[in-house]
Amino acid sequence: MKNVPNILTTIRIILVPLFLVFAFTTFTEYNLYIAFGLFVLGALTDFLDGYIARKYNLVSNIGKFLDPIADKILMLAGLLVLLYIQFMYEVFPFAFTYVTIISIFIILARDYMVDVIRQISSSRGHVIPADIFGKLKTFVQDIAVPMIIFYFALVINSGFAIDGFIFIYGIISYSLFLVGVVLTIFSGINYFVKNREIFKQE
Repeated sequence: MKNVPNILTTIRIILVPLFLVFAFTTFTEYNLYIAFGLFVLGALTDFLDGYIARKYNLVSNIGKFLDPIADKILMLAGLLVLLYIQFMYEVFPFAFTYVTIISIFIILARDYMVDVIRQISSSRGHVIPADIFGKLKTFVQDIAVPMIIFYFALVINSGFAIDGFIFIYGIISYSLFLVGVVLTIFSGINYFVKNREIFKQE
């Protein structure tokens, strides 16, 4: 039982290359649907490994190391797929491509900043736990990214015949993604403000 969270984390890492293979290839018309399912499965393992580790007090050092790496790899893969498909097919108006690029930069910059703060804090014997805003932005991103991938699959497999449902679904998906970006900015600022004393020390 004590190895279950780490096994789930490892599964999430293994799912990433499979996800990319199906997202970047077209050997079946269902590739994007399969990629969508793999991303959702990876996001579910993220929820499950954390839940099991906390409920049964199975938190381990290897888990603390692997879990955030697995999360970042999965999300980065998802963001790259969004950008790739938008460039290839221009599913959204082209202006959305620039918004997506800026959003990805914000997400990566925030994660890098938080990692730096945590590493400095850890070197001084203090562990900074994830706060509610960080968890919330991860939750929203884990929903928004696969929703957009599913939207891409619907549009491409319908021959770009976008009906009312697909159009509304696309707007909702991308709006949720932008909400995740706003939460990313807010959580990054919150981390910096709460831990600003770190930068005042030697």
